Amino acid sequence: MFGSLIAVGILQIENSLTAWQWLFIIFGIITFLWGFFMLFRLPDSPSTAGFLTQEEKLIAIERIKANQTGFKSSTIDKSQIMEAFTDVKTWLLAILILAANIPNGGFTTVS
Repeated sequence: MFGSLIAVGILQIENSLTAWQWLFIIFGIITFLWGFFMLFRLPDSPSTAGFLTQEEKLIAIERIKANQTGFKSSTIDKSQIMEAFTDVKTWLLAILILAANIPNGGFTTVS
């Protein structure tokens, strides 16, 4: 909602750069700064979320256990790598992405 209003204001800028270049520069800087802020603000897991009470943390952890998604782990497990390479859904997803992006690259390059 506010992005459109800001874009209209940015498009009124007259300078050595064109209006669309200013649009990309300003929105790019805003996006970069917001991402940098969120890098330090968002918690890694429910157990480190300072805005949750102890009871809410336990509920969130139980939901993660029920979904069987697990917590962040920085160790690489070789069995998980083998599981990914032998999973049919992973291969189908890779084929789907390739099938969609190879023609897309040709169309955007030629047109």
